[in-house]
Formats: sequence, C-alpha cells, structure tokens
Amino acid sequence: MSIKKSGMISIVGRPNVGKSTLTNALVGEKVAIVSNKPQTTRNRICAILNRGESQFVFLDTPGLHKARTRLGDYMVNVVKESVADVDAVMLLVEPIPNVGGPEAELIARIKTLGCPSVLVINKVDTLEHKEELLEVIQTYGQAHEFTAVVPVSARTGEGVEELLDVLDGFLPQGPQLFPEDMVTDQPERQMMAEILREKLLLCLDKEIPHGTAVEITKFSERDDEVIEIDATIYCEKNSHKGIIIGKGGAMLKKVSSLARQDMERFMGTKVYLQTWVKVKENWRDNVNLIRNFGYRDECGKRPGLKITAHVFHWRCQPKQQRQEGKTDGTERILELLFCHRTAPGISGGPAEGGGGSGLPSHAPSRSAGGRDSAPVCAGHDGQKGYVNCPAGPPSADRPEIHRGADEMHMRTKALVLRAVDYKESDKILTLLTQESGKLTASARGCRKKGSPVAAGVQLLAWSDLVLYEYRGRWTVKEASTERLFQGVRDDLERLALGCYFAEVTELLAV
Repeated sequence: MSIKKSGMISIVGRPNVGKSTLTNALVGEKVAIVSNKPQTTRNRICAILNRGESQFVFLDTPGLHKARTRLGDYMVNVVKESVADVDAVMLLVEPIPNVGGPEAELIARIKTLGCPSVLVINKVDTLEHKEELLEVIQTYGQAHEFTAVVPVSARTGEGVEELLDVLDGFLPQGPQLFPEDMVTDQPERQMMAEILREKLLLCLDKEIPHGTAVEITKFSERDDEVIEIDATIYCEKNSHKGIIIGKGGAMLKKVSSLARQDMERFMGTKVYLQTWVKVKENWRDNVNLIRNFGYRDECGKRPGLKITAHVFHWRCQPKQQRQEGKTDGTERILELLFCHRTAPGISGGPAEGGGGSGLPSHAPSRSAGGRDSAPVCAGHDGQKGYVNCPAGPPSADRPEIHRGADEMHMRTKALVLRAVDYKESDKILTLLTQESGKLTASARGCRKKGSPVAAGVQLLAWSDLVLYEYRGRWTVKEASTERLFQGVRDDLERLALGCYFAEVTELLAV
C-alpha cells in the first residue's frame, strides 16, 4: 500500500522515563538501546514505522537534565532542537501527579511551537489502581492543554496501538520521508557501538559507564559472511580502565560476549568482535573528542526537498550556447524525468492505449511510427517562456521479465531519483523505470570498494538495471551505466537543479 501521510514525532521527557523502550515498542524492533540507568540515550535516534497508508518517523531523544559537561550540553541541545520542525510532540511522563522541573521546561517549549502535543503516561503497569491516573491527568492538564492523553506501558505494549491511532490523526498529507525498507537512519557501525555501550551500562555501576564512549575502528565482512568488528572503549581514568577490564579480563570478556550476541541478532550473521580499552581523560568536556565519537549537532535533521535558493533563480542556457554544443546535460535529465509516467492528477490521466503511462501534457506523444515529438521542459529562458528540449529518452523494448516460483527478474532502464545510505554498505534507491514507473529497490554492497554496481546506482545516473523481486521487494542484481551526466555533476548550480527536479518527480511519479 502506498504512503499517503507522513510526519515526524518527537518523544521527550526526563531521563529514565522509558523513551527508548517506547520507541522500540512503537516500531516493533530494537532500534534504540535501553538500560535502567539515566542518560542512556545520547543522540537523537530516528525510528521509522510504516502502518497502512501512514509513515511515522519517531525521534527518540536524550532525557532533559541539568548538564554538567560539554557532552551534557550537547544532549540538552538535542532535546530542545527535537521539538522544533516536527508534526507532533509526545511528552512522556511517569504516573506521578507532579510536574517536575524538566517537564515544566519541556511544556514551556511546546507552548511556543503550537504543534499538537500528546501527554503519554508510561509505566501504567506499575499502578495498583487505574483510578490513580485521573490525578496525574488533572495535574498535567493544569500545566498545559494537551491535544490528547494516552496511558501506556512501553514494557508490556499496553496502549501502544491506541497511541498510534491518536498520532495517525496528526500526520499531514504527503509522500513518505524514508524508503519503506528502513526502520532507522543509524548506520550499522553506529548501532554496533551503541550495543556495546548498552552492555557497559548493564554490567558496570556508578559513574563508570557514563564516562565511556565506544568507537568502531573496523567493520568488514569476510567471504564466509562473518563480520569482523574492532571496537575501542574509551574511559576517563586509569582506575576505570582496570574496572572495565576486570580481573584477568573477566569483565571485558563478559561485556564483549553479551554485545556480540546482540550484534549477531541485529546483523543476522556471525560476528567476530575484538575490544580494547583506552583512557581519554575528561573527554566529555572536549568538543573535538565528542564530535569524533559521533555526537554531532546535525544528527537527525528533517529529510525532504533540499531546494537551495539559487535554484529559483536558475535560467536555461542561452539558445546560442545550446547550439554551440555547450549544453551540459541538464536538459537531458529533465527530458528523462518528464518523459516518464507521473501522477494522474498531474498528467491528466493514463495515455490512451499506452498501458497507463500517464504522460504530462507537455511530454512527447508517440505517433503510429513510434517517433517522439519534442517535449517542452520546465526550464525558463527569461524571454520566450518555456524552451524545447531534445527528443525523448532512448527507445527501448518493454523490459525483459522472467518469473519464478517465488521471485521475478526484470531488465529495464531507469533513472536514479534518490539514493539513501542504508546499513554499512547498502543503498535504498528510488528508481524511475522506463516502463514500470517508480520503484524502490535495495542495492546491496554498492558502497563497498570495487562494487560492480556502484556507478550505476549513483544519484541521477541513467542505467541499465537487472532487478529481481522476492516477496514483494526489489533488489539490484546488475547495473551498467548508460549516462552519468558528468557536465551536470561538475557544476553545483546545475546539480542542485537536477536534484530538485528528481525530488519533484519522485513526489509526482506513480
């Protein structure tokens, strides 16, 4: 089912209130680490759920607390920024009839935004009498008029479906923000580091685990599909290093063993894990080290149309330059975009006898002889309005299709409209195929050095692809580049224009 609604929803609250546990319960998978210690989450975690015609993008945030280090300042800033530019905010609280300092600060920030807000009362499974919720609801109702109030238990799953029903009403109409195969925007390397840090929080006491950071220095897959991971654990004191290693290395062995088991479950294959412990004194107050360990301000920015201001001022090259052969290929990209099927509301409906291709009114129409008339693109010359583009895309037969019992192979030409990094070495592509319209496909291992499909799955590449479908999901098996439009890639302004039209086409294509 196609996505018709999508939106971003922040989950905020004080430390250890259950934000990460709720995030995992909402998406049905473990995408955020959890522990019984406060300040477990340090970064903004993006979790994605496709439910019916809706795509939910949940932002799990650190707990709002009084910062005592530069790392603490970063975590507080992440919380404050996470309630901006979202479609709804969930304030997660415990079933206690008292509005504390962190809750009051978050409520004050929510009031300034004016977006829908939901009071989510967690841990209701700990209440002996449900009537106690009435006092909690009344107390928070005096502090802010929430759009909705939903009691849940993130641990047991009670009330989670009801919460999703409420949140669904806040999602605006629009296309999906992330490809359907993604459940989180975290790279595999970052997930492995977080899993190891989770086990440090589980096995160590007091301040020691809060002063640790994990860096994955090696992440590679062997020919036998075993993943080799080298991880370095950083701590702030030599005395802490000794405790982390333990007598005869017992503690480090325990932490590594528990982490390896979770890593294998997440990756779905065997993992060979090696760990080291090093000392970086006061790293939590060192801005450079904080950034090196992956805590960056740009984490979790909203995806969508990346339109730069100069795009709106772009003009097609003068006619003289085009005649002199100085065109860089931008028109060719536009031609490929506008000569493919688009949404019926834009195109005026399916083309007669053409298998439902639905071309826009300015796109070429096929004559009986199969030749294309010159399309008109959305480029503006500043004087004569719209300018003509060259002839349509290369003629090609319908794609070769081979069907098996459980899978289907298809060969087709396609333009890459979007390429999103996924896991450690994969990409999820949005393709505009010549005959089958818009498709989503995964390109496994395309980011590895020497990958044979790497060139053909680049953004804006016009490629000859062999795709196979298994259980409703397409995967790139082969990719050979027909044209890369190097003239466009070498010019920032025209590259921005090409990306803009690719994004617009993705929104309109069927």
